[in-house]
Amino acid sequence: MTSIYDLLHSDAAKHFDKLLVSKLIQDLDTNSFYLGGQIHMIKNDIITMDLIQKSKNITKQRLIDYGGPCNSWEMYSMQRSDKELTLIEDLLTHK
Repeated sequence: MTSIYDLLHSDAAKHFDKLLVSKLIQDLDTNSFYLGGQIHMIKNDIITMDLIQKSKNITKQRLIDYGGPCNSWEMYSMQRSDKELTLIEDLLTHK
């Protein structure tokens, strides 16, 4: 198992969206980030497919509970979180 920090600095990360990778690395420089915008993690935490699925489930339930984003900024944030989660998932499966 590999930490998110190590994944983002791996050779595999070079083949993905550079903007997303650099944004995630920037978040990790503050020592923490939210997986999929839902689960607080620090840079040495291990990300598993189970955690990714848990984050997706939380997002899905919150969309039901709240009825979707309240404005365009929130929509953008949700889309970015979804793309970041997909990137991490792709990095895990391309290992």
